Amino acid sequence: MIDWWKEVDKAGKTFSGWVGIGLDIINRKLEAEEMKRRQLEALQQAADDGDSEAQAYWGAYLYKVEKEKEGDEKNYSLAEYWLKKSVENSYVEALDLLWEVQAEQEKIREKKRKDEELKRWRRKWWDSLTDEEKRREKIKEMFLIISYTLCVIVVMSLPFLAAFGYLDMPINWVRGQLDPNLPSNGYNYYIDEDDEAVIIKYLGLKRNVKIPAELDGKKVKRIGNSVFWKTKIKSAIIPEGVTSIGGSTFGWCRSLRNVKIPDSVIDIADNAFFWSMKNLTVICSRGSYAWNYCVANGINVQEE
Repeated sequence: MIDWWKEVDKAGKTFSGWVGIGLDIINRKLEAEEMKRRQLEALQQAADDGDSEAQAYWGAYLYKVEKEKEGDEKNYSLAEYWLKKSVENSYVEALDLLWEVQAEQEKIREKKRKDEELKRWRRKWWDSLTDEEKRREKIKEMFLIISYTLCVIVVMSLPFLAAFGYLDMPINWVRGQLDPNLPSNGYNYYIDEDDEAVIIKYLGLKRNVKIPAELDGKKVKRIGNSVFWKTKIKSAIIPEGVTSIGGSTFGWCRSLRNVKIPDSVIDIADNAFFWSMKNLTVICSRGSYAWNYCVANGINVQEE
């Protein structure tokens, strides 16, 4: 066996050395293929000349070639022929393989018979239909083809839709419907040590969002990390009383156009609007924490 890494070291890892190795590999492969072709020709010739052992090996080779084919292209008749000739010439070692080939060939014949029967039945059934029934069947067949094609397109596009976040909103909605612990307004939250609500996930479908000041009677104090991550919201209104906005809260919201932030907010994470600032305008009071944050981070800001 050739140690190619030693060959690479000998070549000095230069461009000409790499080219030489490549050409050497190609030449050796071509030589091996040529040798194999000659051996097969010699084997076939020996089989033609009546050598029973060669006939058995040639039949086994043809059987292997046919077995590796895909779909309905298999045909073992030639392999069966040569194995039969080998057995007839007293090479009994080929008998087991001959039985195996005959079994495979019989499966193919049986499948062809069933296919022919199905075609005859379908032809007979089609001829028995009226013109109106034929028209309906054609429409039904076309509908099935279109439906199947659309299903394939949808299934193949799911990974791309998920990668760009287009599935997040419907998935969140389903989660909101199935989880009895989630509030009906579409927010997942927990109660902190001050008995105030901290929002941790938006599970709604609305694109223009007005965050509630209270959730189940608890005052909303903070908006946590990644609450609206990759959702398709267009606008958000944060209520008075909220004091902080977490990291990536509005991250990757490519449809986001404006966010209204009250004066009560005194802390906004550096990456709160990660990949969402292109068309974003923040509405807030001049001189507020949110105003200074937007000016410092190059976000469009509009006075309330």
